[in-house]
Amino acid sequence: MKQLILVRHAKSSWSDMLISDIERPLNSRGKRNAPFMAQKLKEIVKNIDTFYVSPAKRARKTAKVFLKDFSNAKWNIVEEIYEAYVSTLEDVIYSIPYEIDTAIMFGHNPGFTALTNRYAKSMIDNLPTCGIVIIDFKGENWSKFHPTSASVSDILFPKQFGE
Repeated sequence: MKQLILVRHAKSSWSDMLISDIERPLNSRGKRNAPFMAQKLKEIVKNIDTFYVSPAKRARKTAKVFLKDFSNAKWNIVEEIYEAYVSTLEDVIYSIPYEIDTAIMFGHNPGFTALTNRYAKSMIDNLPTCGIVIIDFKGENWSKFHPTSASVSDILFPKQFGE
């Protein structure tokens, strides 16, 4: 079985309205939540083969925190993840090499909430910042990733742990 993990970037700062969206950094809560949630994920998932990361600064910073706990993973910036719709996110998933067993993708809403809902048994209104979704995939080839072969097995978010 393969796993796809979605991580919505940690909370970003809106303190400087002159910074472009793609360059927004993490705020203090985001800097606190990211290592906490990386540890929670490490309790469930022992190994991640590859990181697929939006080019947005807040996503890159979140991913770098997670990389400390999964240091053997390869790192890929994927332009298409930024502001992506479900169909674009699925295209990224379909392109994951078959030898990758566990992939993690760092990105944004509304795409991540919509993708989660496509594979979940029950709908969520919003994947919160630093929320994690684990999707189990029964196939061997990522190009066959589909709701009939993959489903959400877990959703984690900071507030469920009191953060």
